Amino acid sequence: MEDFLYNLLKDDIKVKDKISTFSTLFRLKRLKKDNFVVRIDDLNDRVGFLKEGVLRSFVSDYEGNEANVRFIQAYDIISGGFSFNTPSPVNIQAITNAEAYFVSWKELQQFLSSNREFLHFLNKYLAKGSQKTTELLSNFIRLNAEGRYKIFIKEYPELLELIPHYHIANFLGISPVQLSRIRKNDDF
Repeated sequence: MEDFLYNLLKDDIKVKDKISTFSTLFRLKRLKKDNFVVRIDDLNDRVGFLKEGVLRSFVSDYEGNEANVRFIQAYDIISGGFSFNTPSPVNIQAITNAEAYFVSWKELQQFLSSNREFLHFLNKYLAKGSQKTTELLSNFIRLNAEGRYKIFIKEYPELLELIPHYHIANFLGISPVQLSRIRKNDDF
């Protein structure tokens, strides 16, 4: 865990000397493909960082149709929301076998209260997640399927080989057939 956190925090000079202490808060959890990390309306009581594998964050509409809203990869933050002890607005599920480090929000808040320099690190990750969500929504509204696919392959090039394409099509808001046609286009 300490090596993982060092790689995660290597650019944050202020916290390097406390990585060992910080690492004792986290517990490794192995996730099998299709296992859920959190389900909608579960109490949001922990936060984590993905060590390896791929997770998806998704919601279902009133008819049960799923919509992938985010892919979580190595070193990404994992949380059903960023408010402590509130219901999760999303499901988070492993698409591949995965490993992640988790800490309870309560333990993290206690640690942060006496180690304020870690707030910068946490705020950076929360801002990064918020920015990605905003960009995703903006791209989904203003770009056509081909434009969204171009951005997807730029942001997530390795996912084309790691996860089923129906998850990618769903994320892009298109059918698997449409995705196949776009991928066959020589411009990509």
